[in-house]
Amino acid sequence: MMNRTSAGLTVEPPGAGSGHSFQERAVGDAARSLPPRAFRSLDFANLEDEGIWTRSWVSIGFSDEILAPGDVLPFTVGRHGVHVERQADGGLIGRFNKAQHGGCRAVPLQCQTGAKTKCSFTACGYSRDRRPIARSAADAELALDQYLGLRPERLLPVAVRMFGGLICVNVDPLDAAAPSWRDAAIAVEDVAEAKKRGAEATHWLEFDADWKLLAHHLAAGAEESSGPDFIRTLIMLDSGAPAAATILFPNAIIIRAYGQTCTVVLQPTALGRTLCRIRLGGEFPTDDAYSAALRLWLGEIAPRLSAAEAAQLAARFDPTDRELEEAERAPLRNAAAPAAWLQSVVNEAIRSTPRIAGEAFYATSQTGRRA
Repeated sequence: MMNRTSAGLTVEPPGAGSGHSFQERAVGDAARSLPPRAFRSLDFANLEDEGIWTRSWVSIGFSDEILAPGDVLPFTVGRHGVHVERQADGGLIGRFNKAQHGGCRAVPLQCQTGAKTKCSFTACGYSRDRRPIARSAADAELALDQYLGLRPERLLPVAVRMFGGLICVNVDPLDAAAPSWRDAAIAVEDVAEAKKRGAEATHWLEFDADWKLLAHHLAAGAEESSGPDFIRTLIMLDSGAPAAATILFPNAIIIRAYGQTCTVVLQPTALGRTLCRIRLGGEFPTDDAYSAALRLWLGEIAPRLSAAEAAQLAARFDPTDRELEEAERAPLRNAAAPAAWLQSVVNEAIRSTPRIAGEAFYATSQTGRRA
């Protein structure tokens, strides 16, 4: 874990004298309702990086975003910049980026605040991602150098798996066994396959909500089935149409209705802020038909996205109310499915991560202050 003393962050005040680590106070010894700090704290984001993003199969995009040999799909997994490249034989290869820290000799303080920075070194694990890079693009050689360098075969490998049209990576070489998503009773084979339309068919939207809140609200409904790394729920869209929603832990949500799929890939970009990469799957004979279907889907899920933002706002830091902070303001307290499942999986992932010695440090989002 990075030493955040140098970042100017102070010791977290709530429960600081309890004699327990931040991890113990935030997660506890068993599955429970996550406290507000789990949705806005830099410390909890660091725990998620160590226990979830670097130890799970993370969805990063869609197969038809990189169709031609040499096309590259970048994605920042937690604090790790990686990419997947299409090979000449049609296969995929994943690697850590060459420019993990850009052109910096050390990670600048402004890059250690829990927000992805806008930087010319888009391959850095602390910067914002750019869209997929086509080998045929005019600026491809310059752009790809930050990712591949001159000897890409020397870069550290990243495990890659395909689930239908969904590309997933695992940056942990010791724990790259396939997840049990195949047991989710969903047809992942047609995820986001839209006549191989290319990268331009993926719609990017950012929301002021933690990724866990977005996952919960997009899939909030009646639980139908679940497993260690998936849950399927039955939901009602805004129009009243029934739909099936599946969370592929940690960051892919697939919603099925109208004979189509709406796949949302979540990526934290700051404390309490998440980028959604939205893609439709189904039969779309023209670009106009796809655009019309996308507008329909965005309207159907808009109330759920707004509810996630409202829950994030309710989890903001209130220095005047420490007792209520823990008990009454937990965003997913007493929430319907999949809240209990999601919190249990997050808790278990963090609790099972080897402990790292050292004091915990704390920062909050939205208020702009460090407690």
